[in-house]
Amino acid sequence: MNKDVFFEIPEQVTQIILKYYQPGSLAYKYFYTHVVKVTELSIKIARNNPHLDLDMDYIIKGSMLHDIGIIKTNAPEIGCYGKLPYIAHTYPGRKFLNWKDWLILLLSANDMLVRDCP
Repeated sequence: MNKDVFFEIPEQVTQIILKYYQPGSLAYKYFYTHVVKVTELSIKIARNNPHLDLDMDYIIKGSMLHDIGIIKTNAPEIGCYGKLPYIAHTYPGRKFLNWKDWLILLLSANDMLVRDCP
């Protein structure tokens, strides 16, 4: 992953990204550039609103994975050669992990306790 980002990318996130995107590929370039920019902006917004007491770990993980499903879309201009229209990219993204995996990945330990999750 890129060392030029000002935040730490959790290892679980890196492993998920590498499962679907080949570093150096056109799809990786577009996906990674986009999600890093989204994550940086999300962090800046959160830091500018400390009164909201936002979970930065949750923000980083969610921002880095929010478009993971574009790889399954038909968008050759960005290196994606799937069958789905681009607008449908959220569907395969959700399917990549089951709900329990998403909860474990995205929720902080504190949120899991508060929400009484296993």
